[in-house]
Amino acid sequence: MADRRAPEDGLSRLRLPDARQHAAQGTYLPPIWLTSVDRGVAVSSFILPMPPSVNGLWANSRNGGRFRTQRYDSWIYEAGAEIMRQRPKKHVGPVILLYEVQEPSGKRKFDLGNREKALTDLLVSHGIIQADDNTVVREIKLKWAPDVEGVRVTVASIFNRVPDNTKDNAEAA
Repeated sequence: MADRRAPEDGLSRLRLPDARQHAAQGTYLPPIWLTSVDRGVAVSSFILPMPPSVNGLWANSRNGGRFRTQRYDSWIYEAGAEIMRQRPKKHVGPVILLYEVQEPSGKRKFDLGNREKALTDLLVSHGIIQADDNTVVREIKLKWAPDVEGVRVTVASIFNRVPDNTKDNAEAA
């Protein structure tokens, strides 16, 4: 059975800058893994079944069109059921994604990067993240994980900039 706990790879032990200090100075917060809920940061972690390779997502039709393969449709259904069962948080704004993929057994070789596209598209279609473009997904980290069955997905909201309200205060004075 898969380990459903949050990843213990040092992310929870990060020393984070105090958001109040940055707000007072009007400075930027660095785009790092933010895992502290008490600082207003949303983090969710959940397990999904292994997605098909990007090479097996689409097939060509005889008339020149493209369609999703049966394997991809089956995975979308199964992974969607897991999302609804585990009920991860919905994230608004910029996020960082961490995909910890089950290490292949035996002599099989997989391309780790070929698993990312189906996972990210699934997060968008279920509303866990708003989009998969550069304004929302700021970083994607992929790694093999021998202790995971399928894929452990961790989504962390990040701050790009702390709003500078000192101008409003100066105008009010």
